[in-house]
Amino acid sequence: MPQSIPATQYSYRRHTKVLVEHPENLEHAAKILKSMAHPMRLKLLCALGNEECCVKELLCRVGTTQTNVSQHLNILRSTRLVIKRRQGNKYFYRVTHDRTLELVDRIREAYCPNFNTKSTILKF
Repeated sequence: MPQSIPATQYSYRRHTKVLVEHPENLEHAAKILKSMAHPMRLKLLCALGNEECCVKELLCRVGTTQTNVSQHLNILRSTRLVIKRRQGNKYFYRVTHDRTLELVDRIREAYCPNFNTKSTILKF
């Protein structure tokens, strides 16, 4: 590693170079970020956290209509950020990968500086 570049900067440059050199990765990353780029979808991801929740419970956590929640969950499902499971007449949702929650935590750290404690249920 060159001595003139701090380790964090070097790591950043190396990883962004991989994105730039592979347009398919850029397209995929942009699609994922676009699917997260709505306050209600971020709120749903935070409300789910590491848990699996039914729609009724999500409605209580995010405070909106079932139609609104369903529309946003479908967008999150289309990019595989969440998955759903059916049990009887109920649907249960969960975040597919821990890396999604890690990204939400990084967003919180960067843009919610007054929020001190690490949590997967954020107030957006």
